[in-house]
Amino acid sequence: MEENLDRKIKVYSLRVTQLAPCIFVCYQTDIPLPGLETGLVLIGITPAGSARMRPISSVDPDEYIWAWDRLVYGCRIPNYGIEGGSDTVLDRYQCTNTSTYNAPNPKDPGSTGAWPKCRPQSYMVVDAAIKMLARYDERVENRYKLILFKELDGEDNITFNDHLISVTLPTVIVMVMIILVALFCSRNNSPICSICASKESAYED
Repeated sequence: MEENLDRKIKVYSLRVTQLAPCIFVCYQTDIPLPGLETGLVLIGITPAGSARMRPISSVDPDEYIWAWDRLVYGCRIPNYGIEGGSDTVLDRYQCTNTSTYNAPNPKDPGSTGAWPKCRPQSYMVVDAAIKMLARYDERVENRYKLILFKELDGEDNITFNDHLISVTLPTVIVMVMIILVALFCSRNNSPICSICASKESAYED
């Protein structure tokens, strides 16, 4: 008998790093449930480090809730959001490393805070309409600015054309006339050359 027992004993060698660390757990029976006035119901559990929620119907009643697992609540009524917002689920509460939940709990005297409430999302339509009208107003305003800019730019062009007629054109005409006079006077048979030639011949005599 003793020999058979000795033969069944096996010795295993394990490193400390191979052992899973001990972490705190919470009991499902202690999960805080919001009041009916909040419109919230527990719909699932999101394990720590995971983004996938486990439906509460798939969680075994005897299963522990591990530390940092998040409790997921949802609005009971369709088209309702958390405080009337776009979020329809609430996952801010979780099991902590003290084996308690950090959610408001009327049964716990040390619990503080209040549950958020599900409200109609009707105001979101109003906000969307306001944003759409604001964008439309901005487009209209930009269009008026563009029209005003074109008008001012046209006035600048008109002013530029006035300067062209009143200043540039007369200046060019005067310069052309001066050049023509200079060319005319520089000819050999020009009156100016004749006067200068007569003076030069008189001086030689």
